[in-house]
Amino acid sequence: MRIFFTMSLAVISGVLSSCSIFFGNIRSVEEKSTQYSVEDLSKGRFHWKKTNSPPEIELTDGPRPDLVFESNQSAAVISLTSGCKGVTRTPQSEHNLAAYTRTLVMGIAELKFTEMKKFKIDQVDALWSSVSGTLNHAPVNLEIVVSQKDNCYYDLILVGPSPLSGSSLDDFRHFVSTFHFK
Repeated sequence: MRIFFTMSLAVISGVLSSCSIFFGNIRSVEEKSTQYSVEDLSKGRFHWKKTNSPPEIELTDGPRPDLVFESNQSAAVISLTSGCKGVTRTPQSEHNLAAYTRTLVMGIAELKFTEMKKFKIDQVDALWSSVSGTLNHAPVNLEIVVSQKDNCYYDLILVGPSPLSGSSLDDFRHFVSTFHFK
């Protein structure tokens, strides 16, 4: 399980590198948003612990996640990353969210989007994508939620082995439901 956790963090690292590609300049997205709130999954009834990236995973290519949670029951990892830059909301924001999602999964082989659905977070457009693929020849599944408000992008990601467990998915849905803009 620890090996898959490390692989999951490697996926998160790749995702963050893609975030830098999307924004165009790694240094410009080091600014984190403070304009959101979300439940700490490590408190209360959930089987998640807040963690940092282990030393064997270097996150030097892009911004660090704002939050990372590791499941005590599975090899799943939930992360939340914000990045702010001089971007503005446009009528093409829906397209921007799909493009942003695609950059987040660059580097995953045999990539397949099994579902993409639009929804709102506090009246702000968001996109939920279910993705499967392989990483180092091991099957991996991701649930990715992206949103943009003002000049910041937000991604909430569940990474786990294939298939994702029902409890991990339920906890991720709950995590997303507690995300609110200030």
